[in-house]
Amino acid sequence: DFSRASKATVINKDGLIETVGSGQPRIDYKDDSKGALLLEPQRTNLITYSEDFSQWGKLNSTVTSDLITSPDGTQNSDLINYNTSSNSGYIRLSHSASQCVSFYVKHKDMQWLMVYGSGLGAGKFVDIENSVVGSDVGSGANIQIIDAGNDWKRIIFTSSSANITQTSIYAATSDGSYSSITLIAGVYLWGAQSEEGSYPTSYIPTQGSAVTRLADTCRQTVPDGVIGQTEGTMFIEAENNPIAYLFDAPNNVIFGSINSGNYLNNFHFTTDSSNIYVYCNSGGTLYAAIGTNLPSSSILKMAVTYTSSAIKFFVNGVLAGTDTSLNLPIGMNQIDVGHMNQQLTTQKMRGGINKLILFDKEITEAEAIALTQV
Repeated sequence: DFSRASKATVINKDGLIETVGSGQPRIDYKDDSKGALLLEPQRTNLITYSEDFSQWGKLNSTVTSDLITSPDGTQNSDLINYNTSSNSGYIRLSHSASQCVSFYVKHKDMQWLMVYGSGLGAGKFVDIENSVVGSDVGSGANIQIIDAGNDWKRIIFTSSSANITQTSIYAATSDGSYSSITLIAGVYLWGAQSEEGSYPTSYIPTQGSAVTRLADTCRQTVPDGVIGQTEGTMFIEAENNPIAYLFDAPNNVIFGSINSGNYLNNFHFTTDSSNIYVYCNSGGTLYAAIGTNLPSSSILKMAVTYTSSAIKFFVNGVLAGTDTSLNLPIGMNQIDVGHMNQQLTTQKMRGGINKLILFDKEITEAEAIALTQV
């Protein structure tokens, strides 16, 4: 059963950002041509006019609204023209404190810009034409550039040390030069977002007030016999997102579990910023915890096989470990995708689940290696 009590956005088959209704699962095609179930925690966009940059303060800059097609396929992105003569030019906006600000940018005739966060007191240069992160202004700022299609890029600006209370987008003539510059040039902007979390999630449109996207949850209580009680196999294929895992520390992210409707009895896959694990809990006691280094691949394929005598963990075509000192979980009758019962707030999946498969029998080592091959 899937639930989310709010609208949300997703990248569709055409590569465009579209809004889906409350309670509708999001199949995301950003990194997978087959689509993946997108599961995210609750987030609020604190920028109240996400697509109207005329609301931002301006110095030696002008805004022309709704000039070209944006990443959602409509003509609603703004042109920011900078006109400086031996001085600086920017647009800037004060907002509620956050550690993650993002916006979409498209090159027109200005190659470089500098993103600066007040409160943090730091910024970074970005070559938007060639998708290159440049030098630092101060310390503590991080930039990630994500290709959004049709020459659009999503710029992710995060803080590793303090909250950002104002975001400025400065004109720049080169890496390191943004003050006392002379230029007449512009960029296209769309889709600004400021989130209280420390890593980016899907775009949340706003039109005059902050908007909250509620959390996605996916769970299924299954009939007797579907989940093997004395032997079985669970397989999950998911997106690998080490940046989100790093920001989630010390709370590990859970990809999914089979359980008895609570935390006392379960198998579940989990990860931190450097390792991936399978855990086995029975009667509230942890009987097995097998871990291995987190692969660098964009996709994770993981499987656990279990009998009353052994549990085996496979990751991306490799047997990662075996544990023979276990009691099996009791009364497993529920599947949780992207989370685990009673662990919904701090350990939710951040990204896409491509596939979950259950077998009521233990498959062989050779079959498990083949199933998890990337």
